[in-house]
Amino acid sequence: MCDLLFLKLQNNLNSISDNGIWSMIEDRSGNIWIGTKGGILNKYSPEFEKFEHIKIGDNKYSANSITAILEDNQGIIWIGTYSQGLFSYNPKTKKINKWEYDPKNSSGLSNNYITSLYQDEEGSIWISTYNGLNRLNPDKLSNGFEVFKRSDSNPNSISNNLVWRVEQSRFDKKLLWIGTAD
Repeated sequence: MCDLLFLKLQNNLNSISDNGIWSMIEDRSGNIWIGTKGGILNKYSPEFEKFEHIKIGDNKYSANSITAILEDNQGIIWIGTYSQGLFSYNPKTKKINKWEYDPKNSSGLSNNYITSLYQDEEGSIWISTYNGLNRLNPDKLSNGFEVFKRSDSNPNSISNNLVWRVEQSRFDKKLLWIGTAD
């Protein structure tokens, strides 16, 4: 096993952008994607021993810490943030898309505070937030988000709208494990 330590080095563009690491994944090509407190997505290529810095969102007015990262089955990188919603990044085209909460949009993202991302066996992206669980079909983005929230009249609804984590059961692909505040 190789020990590597990455630190932000002043005036060195080939160092990590921020020492505050909030999320991290390894993609199918072996690249390491690192989400930072400062809102920069860092792509580290072990092959070339090089960092690429990708600015996600607008850090002008509020913090944009990257709280969750997911590579979907098409190779698109999905990024959840602490206050500016959901982003997708296409590594081939370098195109960034953004979805954020809009109270006037009933099929929109339920909250800008993203806690986790998961892609299920059918390809849907599950987004857990501070105000509900969202499902998005990346092949039908125009359909918007399906939002799941706590309902006192539905005993099968989620137990709390603050959803920390979502995962699919390895044994039953129709079962999602949902971690909430209660």
